[in-house]
Amino acid sequence: MIKAGKSLKLLYPKMLHVTCLAHAMHRVAEELRKKSFSVNSVISSVKIIFIKAPSRICAFKMMHPELLLPPEPILIRWGTWILAVLYYAENHRAIEEVVCTFDEADSKYIAEAKAAFKMKGLMPSLTFLKAYMSIIPESILKLESRGMELVEVVATIRGVIQEADLWPGETGKTVKQNLEFMLPRNPGWSAALDFEKMLRGESAPSEDFPNYSAQEAASFKYLPLMSVDVERSFSSLKLLLTDLRKSFKTENIENILVVQTSADLLH
Repeated sequence: MIKAGKSLKLLYPKMLHVTCLAHAMHRVAEELRKKSFSVNSVISSVKIIFIKAPSRICAFKMMHPELLLPPEPILIRWGTWILAVLYYAENHRAIEEVVCTFDEADSKYIAEAKAAFKMKGLMPSLTFLKAYMSIIPESILKLESRGMELVEVVATIRGVIQEADLWPGETGKTVKQNLEFMLPRNPGWSAALDFEKMLRGESAPSEDFPNYSAQEAASFKYLPLMSVDVERSFSSLKLLLTDLRKSFKTENIENILVVQTSADLLH
């Protein structure tokens, strides 16, 4: 996509190509998962234990009716792994208590989960992630919001960068370096920062900034720095054709698209 953007710039010199910032935050979460083997072992093994297991789910609810079931993070869903980490940081003792009542002969994953709960690195990793990394899913949630102004998006990213300066330890340093590596590689990030400065009326753009008029620069107020709306369109459009509905008249397609695209206005 970066190569394609460079090629299109030859035809549209004022085009600004940016890669998704929400996905960049998700890449930070992926780096955390790689660095937190013990936590990931607990999350993945417990997730499998409760999938399609009504008796184990019932046992969990009997022992801890006040708790929600352990989350089932999806690795390609932005930030869901860290949300699972925050759940385990608060409830890992209760979950371990339930898992210890299960018979290891029923599933190899029960034995793996019990062993994972005994890992020495589990408590330090959970403590670190709970204390410092809750800002990652919070920032992703903000970036997923509709209609964010460029000034708000940049403020959100700057907030994460400021927090990153306070991340201690080797893991914090590695994740911060990962964040600092990704942002400069975003081809339109520096130009987006120039637009953000102009929108706040604080300073002139850099020397390599394209020659935009004030009207053109103002139109970047809602510059989309995330691909969230594109992802949402995939989810909406895949409902047009299903196994139970393989044909559509043109007028019916128009009607259903109007309903889908106008749904937010009806709330």
